[in-house]
Amino acid sequence: MIIFFDGFDEIPEKNKSRIAREIKDTSHSHCDNYYIITSRPENILSTFASYLKYRIRPLTILEAKRLLKKYMINDKKMYEELILEIEKNHDVLKDFLQTPLLASLLYEAYSFKRNIPETKLEYYNQVFEVLYQAHDSNSKEAFVREIELNNLEF
Repeated sequence: MIIFFDGFDEIPEKNKSRIAREIKDTSHSHCDNYYIITSRPENILSTFASYLKYRIRPLTILEAKRLLKKYMINDKKMYEELILEIEKNHDVLKDFLQTPLLASLLYEAYSFKRNIPETKLEYYNQVFEVLYQAHDSNSKEAFVREIELNNLEF
């Protein structure tokens, strides 16, 4: 059996030592299982000395473009427009395109507004707006609420 502990870095600081101890105790007493812990780098993770450490390699620009092409397989024109924007704004988008999730969210944001955000704040605001509207449009009543994005800070 494979057991995932996702987001170890999201545990409140006051609970991390206890949770780490519980994970280690569980993995020692049930050693026939595989345990995977996901986290941003943290010092406490060094207590898992017997665990193997992996890092996810950032996507290259080419890999990000291939991923976006898969999402836009039915809209070649939009894909080509987005690729042109990426090539114009490569420096601005570099961080977004290195992570599959952020590249996917860029696709969602671009599909919604057909423009490329110039800052991280604008990017996350646009992503939040598109996901918020998609959520509301999927509700049974097709409820559309007003949202205020000006107060989001990162």
